[in-house]
Amino acid sequence: MQTLRRDTRRNGEGPGLPGLPAALRFDHRAYPPARGPASSGGGQSAGTVGFWDKTWQGETVYETGWSVLPQFQGLGVATSATKAVVAIARAELKHRFIHAFPSVANAASNAICRKVGFTLRGEYDFEYPPGNRMRCNDWSLDLTETAPKSSELQRLERDSGIG
Repeated sequence: MQTLRRDTRRNGEGPGLPGLPAALRFDHRAYPPARGPASSGGGQSAGTVGFWDKTWQGETVYETGWSVLPQFQGLGVATSATKAVVAIARAELKHRFIHAFPSVANAASNAICRKVGFTLRGEYDFEYPPGNRMRCNDWSLDLTETAPKSSELQRLERDSGIG
């Protein structure tokens, strides 16, 4: 897993990766250069994961999102990369919470949230992309709580220079 870089731009309207048209959402080459690649372990890009500031319900939080290329889906790449993002966000000591807003219909992304330790807060409607209604789950994780560290998370933190 390669070190992930944080996107510091302000988030747009609704969930997902800021500033990307719907047609480009799943094209890893279309993501802004501030996003870090998720590696398959063999040096090949497997997709993208990132986090950024977002105002949510009157509070500034982090939002995270990911996209995995089809040939790498179901292999745990997004779960590992999201754990690394959480570790990096936790180390920054900037915001208390990190949220993810996957579509309620996206079983794989909702499973990633559960596996990483996020808590389901409810369902919300977003306009994303503009002009399209999307029903999303609000998953949050309290970054001030110390999570038990698996050996994989310890390795990710060590490799990213956090641990």
